[in-house]
Amino acid sequence: MGFRPEVHTRLTINGINYVVGEHPLAPGVPYGQEGRQGIVYLLYTQDKRQKKAMKVFRSKFVNASMVFQTQQLAKHAGLKGLTACERLVVTPQNNTEQLGQEPDLLYAVVMPWIEGITWMDVMLGEETLGRPVSFRYALALAEVLAGMEQRQMAHCDLSGPNVILSGMLPGEAASGKSGSIQLIDLEQLYAAQLERPEHVPAGSPGYAPQTATTAGLWGPHADRFSGAILISEMLAACTESFFAHAWGESYFAPAELQTRCDRYEYLREALRASWGEGFGTLLERAWTSTELHQCPTFSEWLSALQRLETIGPVKPQAVAAHTAPAGQVDEDVNATLLQHAQHFEAEGKLGAAKELYHTIRLLNPHSALALEVDIAIRSLDKQLAVRELGPPIPEKPSSELEQFLGTRVRKRQLQLVALLGIVILAGLLAYAVWTGSGGQRLSGDKQPPETTAVALPDPKLEQMQLILQEREKTIAELTEQLKVQSLPMAEKRQYLNQLLNADYKEIKQIAATPPNGASGIEKKTFDASAVYLDHLYEFIQAAYGLDEQFMKQTKAVEGYYYPYVYNHDRNAQLNLQFFKDYKGKF
Repeated sequence: MGFRPEVHTRLTINGINYVVGEHPLAPGVPYGQEGRQGIVYLLYTQDKRQKKAMKVFRSKFVNASMVFQTQQLAKHAGLKGLTACERLVVTPQNNTEQLGQEPDLLYAVVMPWIEGITWMDVMLGEETLGRPVSFRYALALAEVLAGMEQRQMAHCDLSGPNVILSGMLPGEAASGKSGSIQLIDLEQLYAAQLERPEHVPAGSPGYAPQTATTAGLWGPHADRFSGAILISEMLAACTESFFAHAWGESYFAPAELQTRCDRYEYLREALRASWGEGFGTLLERAWTSTELHQCPTFSEWLSALQRLETIGPVKPQAVAAHTAPAGQVDEDVNATLLQHAQHFEAEGKLGAAKELYHTIRLLNPHSALALEVDIAIRSLDKQLAVRELGPPIPEKPSSELEQFLGTRVRKRQLQLVALLGIVILAGLLAYAVWTGSGGQRLSGDKQPPETTAVALPDPKLEQMQLILQEREKTIAELTEQLKVQSLPMAEKRQYLNQLLNADYKEIKQIAATPPNGASGIEKKTFDASAVYLDHLYEFIQAAYGLDEQFMKQTKAVEGYYYPYVYNHDRNAQLNLQFFKDYKGKF
């Protein structure tokens, strides 16, 4: 039957008494808003001083993990735009009596009630906004999303119904009385300490990119495309024919996204004409992206909007005559942005530095400065790719090689220098011996040819040569890994899949080697299998965007698991002794 309250139904949750609120436009009807996963009801405290929202989930989405997720979400309630993270869960431990009366409230969530209208309401209202209002909404949303992105967070189902213009009432959107933005429906929020929800949406119609799959969007970049569409809608909502072109509750029809349709061409030109070339370029980068990480960051959107706030929005009349005079950007603005970018880079904040360089690039698309910034961005891309391979690189590397190899390779370089010094010294000594004995030959004394120590292979020199070859091989392998890390995700997966196939073929060839006369076949098999597993972990890490902690955990589990597989069916005493010895070594 489900939870079907009446107006003024009394509920006691965590010891606090509430009553179900009435819909303002429908007397006698409880105020409930239906969403993807459940229904949100308005609750009042008994003294009517506080409003709360209670989300009652459909049976499919009722999950005990909501308790842990809510505890983690509550940590972010202080962030701008995430007031709805302040919440509690109805559990059997704290609400035995209430759940006995209303069992469908199990794991329902109680959170602040946020007054306002959604962006979808604005789209359906079709009321053209003033330029200042459009700007304030777009700026507020960019601030919220940039703040989340800087903390490696994402909403993961960003759309018009989930964006509330806080403090607005129906019919007041055009007045711009408030520029505050709040996000709701946060159950699928991505953050480093949160576990992937059992049900992850694949995005909302009109905002989900073509790259979205049935597996859902869940990751730090999940909002970049949908956020770009929302900010663009807000900026263009001040133009005369925006709503005439709009599809409905979203500007784009679901099937139009990332296609060369008329609506896209109009929106891009509207942004360029009203706000400048840079905004049309930002939308274009998101629209033509094949991977979410290729979309502009929200810091890029925010920087462009903040610059408008500083120097004043572009006048439509001026832009119509000469769109976005990119070559006339104030030199002081460029100098300030460059200074901040270089400061971030010096502090090792490569992501923030890259975002600022992109902003400079957008503001100066056809200048000599753009070429310099492109070089800086490519350098940062290399450094960021190396960070994914291992420990952080030095903050101020002295060469491109050190940027890539970091501290470990600098040590290797010192070792190489020492080894080369030994080689040179050995050569000088050998030359001295040769010339000392050769002087007699030059004086005319004929002596039988003799084999000197220099002519014989020197084991130490050979060992040094082998070490040098090993160092060169290591550098070559790391260089190849850097190239792989810079590939788009689809190509990276294809490359790693090919590696796995090649590794498996090598293992099969070793296994087929006849045992007679085979030298070190056990070690060859072990080494080939280790390479396969390393590539397998790299494949999983790249395919699912997992971090270095995953690799460490996997290695640890591998260390415990494989010896057990080998030993589990052996004599119990031998097995116990093995693990005692192994534990100490591990």
